[in-house]
Amino acid sequence: MFTNVKGGQHQPQKLHLKGEYVIIDPCYIWGSLHHSSKAWDEIHKMWEWDKYPNNCGHDWVTCEKDGKTILMFGTAYGDGSYPVYQSGIMIGEFGVDSGKVAVIPKELIPKNNNHTGVEVTLDGTLDGLVGISAGNAIIGDVQIVTDHSDDEDEDDFDEEDEEIEEEDTEND
Repeated sequence: MFTNVKGGQHQPQKLHLKGEYVIIDPCYIWGSLHHSSKAWDEIHKMWEWDKYPNNCGHDWVTCEKDGKTILMFGTAYGDGSYPVYQSGIMIGEFGVDSGKVAVIPKELIPKNNNHTGVEVTLDGTLDGLVGISAGNAIIGDVQIVTDHSDDEDEDDFDEEDEEIEEEDTEND
């Protein structure tokens, strides 16, 4: 089903992703609920869990299906809802239940699948350089963030917050 499988850790790769893509958890496309579990088993084998320390598998995997390139990578913290930015503007969020993100050509999404992914147009800029680090990816002008580094609330801490917490503990 999948061909030309490649994987690696901690390094950018050159891919020429151009056209309409969907950013989604691959389990929503090839998991047992939406497609044969044989495809999902094949995806799991691509990660080569036992090949790396702590069974963490590859940071990223590419493969081809019907001659089209698919990029997959693990999230920073597993399951959750993650934003996608294009040219610095958030264009959507997608849910993850398998701890994996896939960038799949739109034509590979089955017509009867009501996917919950984010559709993007990739223009092949930056010479096809794809950067993947700590569960985040940059593909041309598209950024996928799974480590919450874009979360503005995390930076909004002041001394008043600490004082309120201290008062609450004293009152208990």
